[in-house]
Amino acid sequence: ILGEVWEDASNKISYGQMRCYCLGDTLDGVMNYPFRNAVCDFITTSDNEFITDITTTIAAHYPADRLNNSMNMLGTHDTERILTVLGGIPSDGLSNAALAHTIMTDEQYATAKKRFTAAYALLAALPGKTAIYYGDEAGMQGYGDPFNRRPFPWGKEDKELQSFYQKAIAARNNNKNVFALGDLDTILAQDNIYAYQRTAVDGSGKLGVVALNNGKAQKVTLKVAGAANKTFTDQLTGKKVTANNGELTLTIGENQA
Repeated sequence: ILGEVWEDASNKISYGQMRCYCLGDTLDGVMNYPFRNAVCDFITTSDNEFITDITTTIAAHYPADRLNNSMNMLGTHDTERILTVLGGIPSDGLSNAALAHTIMTDEQYATAKKRFTAAYALLAALPGKTAIYYGDEAGMQGYGDPFNRRPFPWGKEDKELQSFYQKAIAARNNNKNVFALGDLDTILAQDNIYAYQRTAVDGSGKLGVVALNNGKAQKVTLKVAGAANKTFTDQLTGKKVTANNGELTLTIGENQA
């Protein structure tokens, strides 16, 4: 049973009462809006302090089974379409009549799409179960209800986005002991870079590193615990890079994870 809880479910107070959502007798997990909000915020503002605080706090507050069973998503029927959030003009002050016909320019869509793929790559490797709001993977746009509930665009899907989703989901499914069940540690939160590692707890020694750059392309060096001289494979491109005494040097493109 998943609960629709928008805040930290471990200390949620509703109608003047503390709710017991994480004690094992109420819910198996919750909709992880804190992760969603932190990822979107970092993509658009570079606030690495906020995303670090949210991810570490939620991971510390939730029992492992509740954390791993919570639902990680970028869009729902209660939010604007994620592409619109990441690339569209603000809806403030616009009438419903205007919002109904407001779509992104090609340039805005291209920016939103790059941010979107980076955001999903970041979110998909965090603790929890990933979920997709129908149509996000097809490139649907839209502001709040009812514009985020339009019919699926059959025959007009963004094939590039769909292909990206397939690769990202396969990467997670092929490395569940790391990305689904591993420990979480932030390894860099500086300027336009946020990076974390997932460490398998099954004795396999497997590690996963996720780094997001929401600024201009740059080279970064990450200190990865347990990496030694391991070789890492980019799960989306197949490229390999080898750590040097626990340090992993990566070139990360603009709005890329």
